[in-house]
Amino acid sequence: MPGEIAYIPENVGDWGTPEATAGGNYGTDSLEMADGTRVFFRFWKTPHAEDPVLVFIHGLGAHTGWFIDMGNQLNQRGLNVYMDDHRAFGRSGGTRGHVRHGTIYIDDLKRFLAEIQKRHPDAPVFLCGHSMGGIFATYLAAGNVAAPVCRRKKRLGSLGWRLVCCCRPPLGWRIVLNKRNGDATIDHR
Repeated sequence: MPGEIAYIPENVGDWGTPEATAGGNYGTDSLEMADGTRVFFRFWKTPHAEDPVLVFIHGLGAHTGWFIDMGNQLNQRGLNVYMDDHRAFGRSGGTRGHVRHGTIYIDDLKRFLAEIQKRHPDAPVFLCGHSMGGIFATYLAAGNVAAPVCRRKKRLGSLGWRLVCCCRPPLGWRIVLNKRNGDATIDHR
């Protein structure tokens, strides 16, 4: 069980106290998107940049402050963990409750993933989406099947970003995993 949860008044909305694994570090940062909007993100790093990276993508109405304890636990288990507050959510910029085009979230996440891959060029990257984030993760993984997985010699599958879980694929879609080689396909029924 995680330690006692402490409320920190200057971090409104955060549930838990961020803690990194021994030798690693926790931090926050932001990325500027093409239109100038700044997207806030959190990260938990292990001592080794080549350790696997899990990118957690939150759902509708949520923000990364809700998932601090989860980030702590995943990092303690040897994963580099990244989470962003989608535009107009949490600490990110943007008009609350409004975007002109829903695809802006996908564009922002592509920029976020490119930044993570710069920081961890030799690490496999996995996507984990919750609720609306599961739809984003599925879309990103399906659209990135031709991308290189990583520079390691070990075969990790055909997806550039490996989809590890989502609450449920969108209606009419299914994820098919090949147990022999780890490849995944996403298709419509």
